[in-house]
Amino acid sequence: MTGGTPGIGLAVLAGLVSLWASAREARLQMRLNRYGLHAEGAVVDQEHEPGDDCSTPVIEFFDRQGRPVRFRPP
Repeated sequence: MTGGTPGIGLAVLAGLVSLWASAREARLQMRLNRYGLHAEGAVVDQEHEPGDDCSTPVIEFFDRQGRPVRFRPP
């Protein structure tokens, strides 16, 4: 019966790490909703990395000073 103990320990550890990560993400989202500024953007390009199956969108929006800002989501 002791052969299953490491597996149970790893499962509990994975659960705790997942719980911590989701709580952190929720906290970041709440802070963004409270202090962030809303802006509408548009997808202006698609980048495709060699050896990757999916494309990454390039998003552009204008900041409060009217300057264009481009970024690629991680």
